[in-house]
Amino acid sequence: MSGADRGLTGDLRRAGRYRFLHLLLGPPAPGRRVRLWELGREAGGEEGESLDPLLAAEDEAVVEEAFRLLGPAGPVPVTASDYVEDGYADKGPILGDIAGFYRAFGFSPGIPGTPDHFAILFEFLSLLALKQAWARQEGDREQVSVARRAEEDLLAEHVHPFLARFARRLESFAPPGGAYLAVARYVAAFAERAGGERTA
Repeated sequence: MSGADRGLTGDLRRAGRYRFLHLLLGPPAPGRRVRLWELGREAGGEEGESLDPLLAAEDEAVVEEAFRLLGPAGPVPVTASDYVEDGYADKGPILGDIAGFYRAFGFSPGIPGTPDHFAILFEFLSLLALKQAWARQEGDREQVSVARRAEEDLLAEHVHPFLARFARRLESFAPPGGAYLAVARYVAAFAERAGGERTA
């Protein structure tokens, strides 16, 4: 396999993994289990944690559990700025910086929420990885570089510092054997693996 082919394969694998996380952390919707199962065969299985409890649960039970844990009155915020190290932070600059990434690439989220909602962040990261794949196919090294830099910066500044904290909080509130305990462990494994890749 050539270097270009490996790069393209890596772009598409990351795009799929980010899309998987987008679906996993977004609001439950009809057909989500099927999409997760299909995408998981390609992109979701590397973290070593089983999502069987999520995939086996009835849609109504998953929606209820998601609302109880992640809903507006739930104990587990799904927004990165809620996991700033010192607790309270001025969210304005954080949200403004993330929105600047979105504007630069003409991105409009497919679900409602603030720019720092993890599902929206992963939706955008999937788009950036797909842009790299497209630019690589076109031989446009500059656009590959621009999209890659944006992906790396967004991960470093607004995802990696907070994702493991979110996973720990979700695990602490999720009921034993529940769908979102599996989600918490999957996200924690992804965060640990991604952190290791960054420091390697």
